[in-house]
Amino acid sequence: MSRGEQQQRKSTTSLTEDARIDVSALKSIIDQERRRIAYEIHDGVSQRITLALYKLELVQRLLEQQQADAAYTEVQHAYTYVSKSLHHLRQYILSLRSFDLEDHTLAKALPTLLEEYRAHYPDIELLCTCDQYDTGSVPPHLETTVFRILQEALNNAYKHAHATRIKLTIATNEHALYIEVQDNGRGFQPAAIPLYATTHIGLQALRERVADAGGHLNIQSEPGQGTSIKASFALG
Repeated sequence: MSRGEQQQRKSTTSLTEDARIDVSALKSIIDQERRRIAYEIHDGVSQRITLALYKLELVQRLLEQQQADAAYTEVQHAYTYVSKSLHHLRQYILSLRSFDLEDHTLAKALPTLLEEYRAHYPDIELLCTCDQYDTGSVPPHLETTVFRILQEALNNAYKHAHATRIKLTIATNEHALYIEVQDNGRGFQPAAIPLYATTHIGLQALRERVADAGGHLNIQSEPGQGTSIKASFALG
């Protein structure tokens, strides 16, 4: 076999191995998204709907006993549970239908994500210190990863941190890409959360997503002091 043929075979083998790695990484991301959605629906929507059904059964008994005032109170409780369930279902749908970055760049998708977030959570002050150059200079193979990291971090800031102020930062230089999401929420102790804790699916998803893309994740937080999530990726 000639040297040229050996080099071609080596190149083909390398491409095949890279493809296998990409497929494996994609499968990991899909699996983690399935787990996250399953836990979110079970722990949130499913339980609230169950409570609403219980309240409606109670309403029926109260009406049979001619206790209209008490029945009305329980109807209000049921309404609250159903309303919150609908709100969270819309959240999940929004996260699933977000921009397909095969057809849109991060520079176009990010403003839409921020606009929709502000519309859904008008009480949260959302700041973004990332200009067109920074978002436009994110390598194509990292665009989806960056978008999903920001999406997950924003969701965590609202749902778990109960933040009222969030700041996003995207910065690049010739060596690395940096992402940071800061909030003024209630904070927590990162060291107290096991690596694969099933009660903190959002953090687990962030860890896995950054690791799959070859990046480094750093989470800094203290109870009552807010949270800072930083991700970095080597370039070149």
